Amino acid sequence: MENHYKWVEAAKFLGCHSILVNAYSEGTYPEQQKLAADGLRHLCQFAADCGLNVIVENHGGNSSNPDWLLGVMGMVNLSNCGTLPDFGNFPEETNKYDAVEKMMSHARGASAKAGQFDEEGNETGIDFFKMMRIVRDSEYRGFVGIESGSRQFTEMEAIEKTKKLLERVFEHQEKIQSIFNGKDLEGWEIINGDKWSVQDNILVASDGCGWSPKPEVAGSCLRSKKQYSDFLLELQFNINERGNSG
Repeated sequence: MENHYKWVEAAKFLGCHSILVNAYSEGTYPEQQKLAADGLRHLCQFAADCGLNVIVENHGGNSSNPDWLLGVMGMVNLSNCGTLPDFGNFPEETNKYDAVEKMMSHARGASAKAGQFDEEGNETGIDFFKMMRIVRDSEYRGFVGIESGSRQFTEMEAIEKTKKLLERVFEHQEKIQSIFNGKDLEGWEIINGDKWSVQDNILVASDGCGWSPKPEVAGSCLRSKKQYSDFLLELQFNINERGNSG
């Protein structure tokens, strides 16, 4: 751990905001968590005096398990200790979108790694539009770094292609308007009832609410006040037991 001090000092001299480290140790799952957290805590305390973050990339082993890595973050519990979600560093069996979404809760950076591109300039293994929506929705507003993981192109070619892809993504995101602001029912109208509210950024229907084809059965629906011809529908829902998902 102390061998990293010189990198903290070098990063301070260069005007960086963070240094990147890997979290690797030996032993069982919880033993490695404890050891990684112990080293990170000491390094973060040293880095805090230099005004720097220490960020951990998902880089194989337990570090590519977001639950393990977030457990380490919780053990360290320092504001300058965070994650660097790398879009491409997950095992094949891992849902990379779910994993990045979890890691963004402690993100102090983001790494847009791209390897293969189609003729339209899209990454063939990662939906960058979906991935960057996850980054945006996490309210992260820091840097997005570009890393080349390509064997199809030279490093500079891959970096340029990734940059152009990100620029298209950002341009697309600027045009998107969310129809739910997470605070109130602005932009929505209630049909057949008034038992809707917003709790913790979630639209909530009171018990007994829900649409029914039978007019004699009380129910309530929401409808956006505007109509849209081009949209992306993304939502998560939770219903009572034996409920109708609609």
